[in-house]
Amino acid sequence: ETLIIVTGDHECGGLTIGFAGTQYESAFEKIAKQTKSFEYFDKYVIGKYMDQANVTMEQINAEIKNYFGLSDFTEYETAMLERAFQTAITGESVNKDEDAILYGGYNPISVQLTHIVANRAGLAWTSYSHTGVPVPTFAMGSGSESFNGYYDNTDIFHKTVQAMSL
Repeated sequence: ETLIIVTGDHECGGLTIGFAGTQYESAFEKIAKQTKSFEYFDKYVIGKYMDQANVTMEQINAEIKNYFGLSDFTEYETAMLERAFQTAITGESVNKDEDAILYGGYNPISVQLTHIVANRAGLAWTSYSHTGVPVPTFAMGSGSESFNGYYDNTDIFHKTVQAMSL
């Protein structure tokens, strides 16, 4: 009489393996140079600079190299980092609508750094959070035949209600 369901409440990130900037080649070893999460970097590294009115990008370059393993930026990467820095540190935005797309509400510097690492590794992300991709669902026990497969997360609720005869 027991039904066990294993699923996720949503899919995250929209990871794509293959990036035009690397001619669709992968270089996963480049990810290993990042030693801490972007959350750690936001809280313990960039956080200490956020209230300093005269902080410069050069001052945080050593932190970037230490935590992300990045130092040899292309012109494009430098321009994007400088824009992110301006938005994060000074609070000045080039374009608020674009910032929502570029940074997803997260610290612009950390987001831009993670974009650079991912792109160099041959990866890309479609989202900063949840996606609309169906979640894999696995089940065993009474009524499990209704669950195994990929479903919109809201379908799991309806299937569970039906399985419980509610």
